[in-house]
Amino acid sequence: MGKNEIKQSNPVPYPSLERQILNIVPHPRLHFETHLVEHCNLNCQMCIHFSPLAKVQFAKIESFSNDMQRLRELFGNDVSSITLLGGEPLLHPQVTEFLKIARTYFPYAEVILYTNGLEIPKMKLDFWKICKECAITITLTHYPISFDYKYVDKLLDEHSITYQYCNTPGREKKSIHFSLDLNGTQDPRQSFLLCDMANRCIFLRDGRLYTCVLIPNIQHFNEYFHQCLNVSPTDSIDIYQANNSKEIMHFLASPPSFCRYCDVSRRTILHDWQISKKDILEWT
Repeated sequence: MGKNEIKQSNPVPYPSLERQILNIVPHPRLHFETHLVEHCNLNCQMCIHFSPLAKVQFAKIESFSNDMQRLRELFGNDVSSITLLGGEPLLHPQVTEFLKIARTYFPYAEVILYTNGLEIPKMKLDFWKICKECAITITLTHYPISFDYKYVDKLLDEHSITYQYCNTPGREKKSIHFSLDLNGTQDPRQSFLLCDMANRCIFLRDGRLYTCVLIPNIQHFNEYFHQCLNVSPTDSIDIYQANNSKEIMHFLASPPSFCRYCDVSRRTILHDWQISKKDILEWT
């Protein structure tokens, strides 16, 4: 993939004024996502989690449990959804423990396991038992690969698991090019207002909440390509230092300084899906 191919794709439409305003309005309830693993078994090009670049790394149950307990203290039942993903979350050998912990602390939230589905035919009976008991929703993506999704659907139906596909049935999976400005010359507030991830793809990592998924995962990009896109302590909020949920929600609706690295004007959509070549052009 080269620069010309990126330029020829469709630009991301700017969000409406209403959508921009929503970026800076605190949500009434928290929804967030978090990684169970950093690496993946599919490794899509342009992945905003930078999973193709990540080393093998698994989330720790104790840390996850502590974070869930703290969020419960702060938000009570005001958590609408928790999405467990990666990387590919089903690569975690203790995935069911995370499902049980999330459900224990948040009995009324939607707990979503977001997966590419490739590991589902390998899952043991205990996995299916816990998914059903904990009322887990499995969200899949249908990729243009040689894989029997109908068999996956059959397994999910047989075990009475609620599931959905994130892409419209019959629509081929496409990629989005999230263009990074390596020099950090963008206006953070402008980037934040025009970004469809800001205050939407809220991410939890190691006791800190981020307003989007890109910031906490840029570490993989930096390490692989020897870059230095700086993440400062002010780009996230420490859930153990925050006084209450209101403080957190107001923080998540504010532009972090890291937004200076996002060139929203150069984002493009509808790229044909393919496996990553680990080329820096996929993210710049």
